[in-house]
Amino acid sequence: MLTKERPFKEFIDLCAKSGACSGPGEAMPVMQTADTGVGMKESGTCADGLKLYRDGDFPESWALWVLIKIGKELDEECRKFFIDKIADPMTAMQSLAECDFLTEDEHALLTSKYKGKLPTAEKEITDGKVKIHKPFKAVK
Repeated sequence: MLTKERPFKEFIDLCAKSGACSGPGEAMPVMQTADTGVGMKESGTCADGLKLYRDGDFPESWALWVLIKIGKELDEECRKFFIDKIADPMTAMQSLAECDFLTEDEHALLTSKYKGKLPTAEKEITDGKVKIHKPFKAVK
């Protein structure tokens, strides 16, 4: 499980293994040159790199990609960087439909981002036409 204390390079490697876009100006080249491209130091942690993503001018759609493709391999603190980036109600709902590993807190946060904003989609959830995964109950 990748934590915020791990080297950012481990996150980059995980994204590459999962098929992140590698064309000029796309995710892999930007992350791989983060030490010169967006101010990331070579010794940076996942927290350092993910803060740059969350706070920077990077597309929200990448948050959805990360959650779907590698979210299970990230701990809750790392996933929060991506969940915080999501503002679009449909992206929040799609995260819940695609990710079967989100905790109750993550589920509630994403639900709050779409609740009351997508009446047609919300009706389809209620009618069972669209399935939203239940939150994962953490063992305490």
